[in-house]
Amino acid sequence: MTVKRSGPGQSAGPRSSAGDRDECADPATVPAGRWIEAQAGWSIRKFVKSARRYRTIEIQAGRQAITAADPLPDDLCQALDAINTVRHGMH
Repeated sequence: MTVKRSGPGQSAGPRSSAGDRDECADPATVPAGRWIEAQAGWSIRKFVKSARRYRTIEIQAGRQAITAADPLPDDLCQALDAINTVRHGMH
């Protein structure tokens, strides 16, 4: 039996203080974060903290794969829908 996990991994490096994060942030991520905030109506911090705890686990037993995941809360589903609706409508 094999268990695979998908979701955010642990950072290999030491954690930085809040002041260091702004200096080290990739400049390309700032507009993306602001866009997510505008579409979802949430701060990027709230969005990341809410979404990071949800993971998918796939269990491979012989030829059969079983996927297990916790259901997302309604408010997170609505935020993801808002982001995806706008993104798909931009074609």
